[in-house]
Amino acid sequence: MLRPCAAAFGPLSSSQNTTIPSFISRSYSKVPSPAPNAEREISATKRWLAAQEHTRETVPRNLMSVKYSPSSNGKYKGAHTKATLHVPLHALLKEISPEMIEAVKNFNSYVWRTEVLEISSDKGRRQTANLNSCYQKLDGSLMQVANDVVAKEARNHEAAVSRKDRTPGVSESEWRQMSDSQQKSYLQRRAKDQQKAKKAAAAAASEERLRKQKLERERSRAQHSSRR
Repeated sequence: MLRPCAAAFGPLSSSQNTTIPSFISRSYSKVPSPAPNAEREISATKRWLAAQEHTRETVPRNLMSVKYSPSSNGKYKGAHTKATLHVPLHALLKEISPEMIEAVKNFNSYVWRTEVLEISSDKGRRQTANLNSCYQKLDGSLMQVANDVVAKEARNHEAAVSRKDRTPGVSESEWRQMSDSQQKSYLQRRAKDQQKAKKAAAAAASEERLRKQKLERERSRAQHSSRR
């Protein structure tokens, strides 16, 4: 997880929008291709996760800006220490996978009207502490999204393999030629295949339903805000 150097950022006024300098500029698309003997297909999200082992930033900091405003924290109320990190969606398009982009749109911090992630923190008494907290929220959220996407890809792959390798049907003549134990074993395998298929389908349907519901709530919220 990134721990930005506080010395890199001087004190800023509340009205100042600041572009954050980037320590390392890179894109998930620039990760070296796997060796010929490696797995035939490695998803963009897996490549992005692998790239995080060699960088301190999930997203280059020069692609985002920060604004400071009065804190609402009881201890430091009124002090211009609240940090709000603005991360435009278009800036993420070349940095994270398309699957991750879709998940980012479901973040509570994503503003549909402006297509920008707005991540805030005012827990600390210093601007740099709150800015670092915003970074940590962003990094943690993107890492969680990536892991969720990879887990979903694994489930889909497992379901595809299950469909490919499931017990084939048998003809009536083949059934008659089976012994009692063979017929029993066949029926057990068929039952297991059917259970796996039902569970996989139910999990996928549930996940898609929740995603659509959340997406609809965010769109409704954005439309309501735009009418004000």
